[in-house]
Amino acid sequence: MEKIELLLPFMTGFGGTEKVIHNLVEASKTDPETKIHVTQYGGTLDTYWIKDSDYSDVKMASAKKVRTVQYLIMLPFWIFKKVKLTDANVIISTNPVMWALSFLWKTVLKRNISVVAWYHYSLKKKKVSKFALKKADKYLAISSGVQEELLSYGISEENVHLIYNPVQNSTRLIPRDKKIINLIYVGRVMLHGQKNLIELFEALSMLSTTLKWTLKIYGDGVPREVEQAKKFVQQNMLEEKVSFEGFNDNVWNEIKYADALVLTSTYEGFGMVLAEALTHGVFVVSSDCETGPKDIINGHNGFIYHQGDTNELKNDLSKIISRDYHLPSQEYLAESASKFSESNYYKRFVSAIKTEEIQ
Repeated sequence: MEKIELLLPFMTGFGGTEKVIHNLVEASKTDPETKIHVTQYGGTLDTYWIKDSDYSDVKMASAKKVRTVQYLIMLPFWIFKKVKLTDANVIISTNPVMWALSFLWKTVLKRNISVVAWYHYSLKKKKVSKFALKKADKYLAISSGVQEELLSYGISEENVHLIYNPVQNSTRLIPRDKKIINLIYVGRVMLHGQKNLIELFEALSMLSTTLKWTLKIYGDGVPREVEQAKKFVQQNMLEEKVSFEGFNDNVWNEIKYADALVLTSTYEGFGMVLAEALTHGVFVVSSDCETGPKDIINGHNGFIYHQGDTNELKNDLSKIISRDYHLPSQEYLAESASKFSESNYYKRFVSAIKTEEIQ
């Protein structure tokens, strides 16, 4: 049996990584040969993603600055204790400091444990120290772009395993409204920064006023950033067509109509919402950020525009909204994401973390 200890830092509970972990744990429940225990240092704001997991957490301060000091002082001790006492034969972490400490302590304690690095971002956009990057036995790549980055940093090809991310199976195809084109955005609300919603708003403001469309934004974020996005929508006279729907644990069942999902990120590790949208029969439009979208969009199930080229994004959206471009069938769109299904993903995951004697 593979006994896995998954070590996590504080997470809000609203992000894509949380969904991935939830889907992985759910898939593992049908596998009697694999057991996953989740330990989180700092807890979470929303527990939906771990409520049915074998889970424990170490309470820490809610203030980020205080929590950072606690990490600096206590984390080496906490990881030492975990490595010394765990009966797991695999330790996986999404956090570079945690997997590096686990690797160092298992070496000192001479524990036969495989330490696996599972980074959920582009290494070029959210850098990892060279020291931490080399302190793992195996590396799980969530996209071919991340795989290429790991290899470019000198990680041995035999230790890098491309597994992508898991998407929950769904039989619900979200219908298209015949009267109007419905665009959706699902994710953290940020006008600037990673999510780069300003690019979407600017492209929409350039469209012909005769076109009929709506954009529903599903997600939440830092209050200041959410207000900034809402203010921009108002200032550009888009409030009649753009609505902010807030965060929903079960968002894909709440969306009534959708023709296309738009993602304008400056970087992603994978781009989970793209695969989720396709699974529900929704066409996708994405920036060409370095890692993620190119694994999901195949040239027929969506458009990829050059990041920063607002005019190109406007043209892509115009094709959809004017119905000049005939969207593929929803059945085809769902099938195009089948390689990311929980069952296919889980096979890749188990194959990647399968242990042997660690020297």
